[in-house]
Amino acid sequence: EGLVHDKEELIELTPEDAINKRKIDLRLRHKAIKINPQEKKVLVRNEQGEHEESFDNLLIATGSLPMTAGINYPKESDKIFTLKNLYDMDEIDRFIKENSPKKCAVIGGGYIGIEMIEAFKMRGLETHLIHRRKDLARVFEIETSDLIKEEMTNNGVILNLETAIKEIKEDGDKVVVVTDKGDFVYDFVFLGLGVVPANELAKDSGIELGVKGSIKVNEYLQTNYPYI
Repeated sequence: EGLVHDKEELIELTPEDAINKRKIDLRLRHKAIKINPQEKKVLVRNEQGEHEESFDNLLIATGSLPMTAGINYPKESDKIFTLKNLYDMDEIDRFIKENSPKKCAVIGGGYIGIEMIEAFKMRGLETHLIHRRKDLARVFEIETSDLIKEEMTNNGVILNLETAIKEIKEDGDKVVVVTDKGDFVYDFVFLGLGVVPANELAKDSGIELGVKGSIKVNEYLQTNYPYI
């Protein structure tokens, strides 16, 4: 929205604080490639190459990824965005500052999509919502959904509800959203379709998955390996 002028203000814990104040052995720029549950080892890659780290107990906290399945769009586009972290936020902010867009679309009526609609509107953009249902995401009760839609309309957000997307494509410096109700043209598009578990590391290591690809755990959050 432009309320925070330096993204450093959003960082609660710096690497220096983690190391010096909390005494955490922090390994930045290290990527876990594979877990070997039987040998209790993790294969790690950094700038020097790959090596193994051993563990007694392991916590997987890989979080989620933006959901993009089911929509055909150019993955390398610099005008179609998702949001997971501060780096993604930087990309969106930089695009707005450098290209001075006038018109954008948010696809998806969940929490993240609605937050971004408000942010884009506060930045002075003509903001559209494209959503396949009459109501917003199912996390909202119907009455709440109606209130939010009314508030968005009162603030100039253009609602394209009950609109199914067939494809998103680029046309020159524009983004075209092809729907069952015709083509819509924007300066950029934000995908707020929800999230999916970032389960690749667990799945490739033989750790059992559960509902919708999430990691299956018991009441103590243990996987099929009790020390993970």
